Amino acid sequence: MKNPDNEPDDKTIELNHDADLPPSGNSTGRTSKIVRENDAYTYRSQNSNSFVGEHVTPDNAQKPNPDDHPDHVEKTLIMPPRQSAPHTAPPPASAGTGATEKKEDLPETGTSIGELITEVCRNIVSGITGTRVSDWNETIYEEDEPLDTSTTEEEIAAENFDRLDLRVELRDEIARGGQACINRGFDKEFHRVIAVKSLHDKLKSKEDYRRAFISEAKVTAQLEHPSIVPVYGIYEDGKNGLHLSMKLIRGRTLKEYFDRTRLHYRKMPPLARKRYERSLLWKRLDIFQRVCEAISYVHYRKVIHRDLKPENIMIGSFNETYVMDWGIAEYRNQQDSTWSGKVAGTLQYIAPEIINKQPYDERSDIFLLGLILYEIVFLKQAYAPSKSKDEAIYKARHCLIEPFTHYFNCRVDKDLKMIIAKTLKPDPDERYHSVKELEKDLTAFSQGNEVSANPDNIFDKILRKVRLHYKILLFFSLVLQL
Repeated sequence: MKNPDNEPDDKTIELNHDADLPPSGNSTGRTSKIVRENDAYTYRSQNSNSFVGEHVTPDNAQKPNPDDHPDHVEKTLIMPPRQSAPHTAPPPASAGTGATEKKEDLPETGTSIGELITEVCRNIVSGITGTRVSDWNETIYEEDEPLDTSTTEEEIAAENFDRLDLRVELRDEIARGGQACINRGFDKEFHRVIAVKSLHDKLKSKEDYRRAFISEAKVTAQLEHPSIVPVYGIYEDGKNGLHLSMKLIRGRTLKEYFDRTRLHYRKMPPLARKRYERSLLWKRLDIFQRVCEAISYVHYRKVIHRDLKPENIMIGSFNETYVMDWGIAEYRNQQDSTWSGKVAGTLQYIAPEIINKQPYDERSDIFLLGLILYEIVFLKQAYAPSKSKDEAIYKARHCLIEPFTHYFNCRVDKDLKMIIAKTLKPDPDERYHSVKELEKDLTAFSQGNEVSANPDNIFDKILRKVRLHYKILLFFSLVLQL
């Protein structure tokens, strides 16, 4: 149906499929209509044995439904509300009977190589000029109950403790220290093998040592962390002795790990040694980061260890890591800002403020972590072996650290050296303020990012980002050459 102005109305558009054919073409005598009814277009093609290709392809087009007449095919296209733009007729079909009409060319949706390169460069520049991203899933500890490290006269006298022989069967000795020895034991109640730490006979009559032994047991029991050995109980033996039962760690100390590594490296040729060191260093750093996680939790609970050293770090059979020996650990009350206790520890692993009898806090533990990290990276002690005790004391007081060179002349990254240097600053104010900051720098180093101990200039930022994205840049450079 045509309107008086011979223009198609809003509801019907007639199509003549033979209008654009040349005179010699095969006329099909076929006409089509697009009828609009309630914002839906119905495309009707008559005198055709098959449905002619659709000209409008909305996302919600329905499947064509043939009506009763075999030569009549109808397809309803559900369209969005009609816009003000006029309707356009579909393009004509190509010549030939049964030929399908040419579909409209789809718009190009792909991204060109130039745009991809531009996007990569934009990401690199934004990484250079941007800030470091924080992890919003980072654990935030809630306030916990304060530790109770007090000891009563009854506890010192071991009046309220259970008898050891009723609960535990002592077996062979595992280790021996200056204040206590450790034996293997068998828990009669739970039928498990445990470790039993016993105060030496020569010290069990001294009140100060008994108080410290009980305090260590309480501190260790209240520090609940995967890298802190669980405590099972404290006992007396009827002979004024004190015994502490705990989990038995099957493995070796970090000191033993260092000794075995140096022993194997001495047997290797230089090239093989350097190749092995590149992979084994990351394993040692992983152990160190687990130690940092434990000490970070301990500092949150307002406790300092004061005796961190490779001998007090255990590596289990399944690579689990434990911080041991809390005998001289100190607990800070809410009112205190620093500790000022007596000098205690090992001369090879002691902070200068402690040996100089100055106030100290958790940053002293950070210095001890730096001494351990030095040995982890360079495979040698930060303080060279001394010929006498006075020489060792002098080195510890003046913080005379050995040069930052690897024991086997392996290459060490500058960022890692700067992290170690910051932990070993003689002035506590120049060190990391918390173990968490040290952990973040180690994580950034392992990921190839900038570390706070060695900030990048603009040239270093560019080199770092190019190094991180060199594979993408190399790929696009090869594509452009093809």
